[in-house]
Amino acid sequence: MQRDLAGSRVSQKVRRTLLFHNALMSEMKEQFSAAKTVKDRRSLCQVLTGKILKKYRVLRMVHEFGCDPRVMVRKCKAVERKMSGRSCKWNAVNNELRDKVQSFFLREDNSRCTSGKKDTITRCKKKMQIHLLADSVKNLHAKYTSENVNSNLSYTSFSRLRPFWVIQQSVSKRDTCLCRTCDNLQLIANKLHSECIITTTDVKQLLKICSCDAQNTECMLGACRHCSTSMDVPSAQVHLLNVDTEVDLDKKMTWNEWKTIEETRYKKTNSKQSKEFIVKVTKKVQVEGSTGDILDRLEYMLRYKAKRHFYTIDHQYKVLRNLKSSLGSNEICLHIDYAENYCCKQCTEVQSMHFGASRNQVTMHNVVVYTPSGTVCLSTLSDSMRHDPCAVWSYLQPVLTHLLNLFPDVDIVHFVSDSPATQYRCKNNFFLFCTLPYCYWPQIVHCTWNYLEAGHGKGAPDGVGGLLKRTADRLVSCGQDLSDAMDVYTALRSSQTSVHLFFVPDSDIQTVDNFLDNASLSTVRGTMKIRQIVTQKYGTISFRPLSCFCNTDKYVMCMCHAPSTVVFATDKNVSEGGDNSHASTVYHTTTGTSVVALWSNFALLFQFLHVKKY
Repeated sequence: MQRDLAGSRVSQKVRRTLLFHNALMSEMKEQFSAAKTVKDRRSLCQVLTGKILKKYRVLRMVHEFGCDPRVMVRKCKAVERKMSGRSCKWNAVNNELRDKVQSFFLREDNSRCTSGKKDTITRCKKKMQIHLLADSVKNLHAKYTSENVNSNLSYTSFSRLRPFWVIQQSVSKRDTCLCRTCDNLQLIANKLHSECIITTTDVKQLLKICSCDAQNTECMLGACRHCSTSMDVPSAQVHLLNVDTEVDLDKKMTWNEWKTIEETRYKKTNSKQSKEFIVKVTKKVQVEGSTGDILDRLEYMLRYKAKRHFYTIDHQYKVLRNLKSSLGSNEICLHIDYAENYCCKQCTEVQSMHFGASRNQVTMHNVVVYTPSGTVCLSTLSDSMRHDPCAVWSYLQPVLTHLLNLFPDVDIVHFVSDSPATQYRCKNNFFLFCTLPYCYWPQIVHCTWNYLEAGHGKGAPDGVGGLLKRTADRLVSCGQDLSDAMDVYTALRSSQTSVHLFFVPDSDIQTVDNFLDNASLSTVRGTMKIRQIVTQKYGTISFRPLSCFCNTDKYVMCMCHAPSTVVFATDKNVSEGGDNSHASTVYHTTTGTSVVALWSNFALLFQFLHVKKY
């Protein structure tokens, strides 16, 4: 400093101030080097980043003197790690284990993909569609360790490896896609648990009361003669019932339950008279009864509904997951589903646009194709509001044509969908499934259609719908007018989205209508219990209550789960306008089991446990 001021006329006070400044900075550097913890170093750095230094714009001088707070803290952390001998956390888990855990979280039985266009989360400039956990992380960790016995992954590491877009359902966002069977059973279990009659609210644990083997297919489908009629509680499951509680079976009790009921509504006509009509609505109603009634209700739901329901959920997810991972070069798997109709929008709208039928809607039928080389996302847009089987196959026609041109070696096609009776699981779709592929795509020789359990069909196609709606809204915010389905299709095609798009006008569905009108179809018995249909011949399907692909020869259907056969048509002339006398349904049941379901009073279980009845 003395050298810099040589030859200059500076007062002694200024010299002392500059000397104090240099000495203070040197002292702070020395104190920073001598500090042993990050906390001490950060306290010194806070002095160098205060509001006064920012006010007079002298923060740059801090860097010139070599006291950059960010660099100092970074060096401090490196020294602290070196002194403690600890390695970086991100190097503690290898990439293979991280990918395995993330794949486990993203499985359809462990989390479900949201379908909303706003249901996204962004981190580190990576935008992903939100997945909601199907269970708690603690229970999923127990499930992971049971599937991977040789793994010793701790709960902490398992939680840390969870993908950031897989989150727990928040309280502020209500779930509107619950399964009625699951929720009704959960409401009863919660009520009995609050009355200290049972010791757990876990429905899957309560299932063990009415089943002798949770892994046995016959037992869970109600074909086991022992547990379908026996009133004895397995000794290993007695702890699920609170045997220390004295239960009054005549005590009055109320609980909630989802029911579909009929209501009478009134509508004024042009003559100003009220016209009465009946509508069906789904409501959560209060049910009144005794303790014995609610126990009977629980037993009935566990024995005759929940066992089949939960076993089918787990079985279908497991079998279809194995199918996707073992596809051959001549196979493709199509997961299909409708998205909620998209409401067309314009960049500016008048007030009257919000009323009446001014706003058009767009149907989106989404497909996620699994192949040995990866996945392909496709979607068919239409101005038709129809979701029936004729519309389904009209939307699938350009998709399958594109895929078979893209993969010319494919001759086996697998379909996966949820199971609504008005869309996919009905006699009309069964007939089109075993006739149209042989008419339009002769190279197909084997097809299967696999249904997920009712209320549990959410999957990857819902994410495709959310992406398309979100992209369309972004284009509207940029000034584009999307007034009808063709505008939406054109705009999405020009946005260079990764989803392959197709457009099917309403008039094209009439072709499939004419194809179906020429066939007289009878109802397929047991339609609501069908989980897989297979066709290997024109006009013929085989169906069974569970999916199975255990046969090594993928062109031959295995005989697991007692498949039955239905013949809709004997040749192509029937569906092309010929004689319809051969189009009636004929049943050929290969094997069958007659199951006699006998009711038993669940309340009697407490008498076997010597519980007093008042």
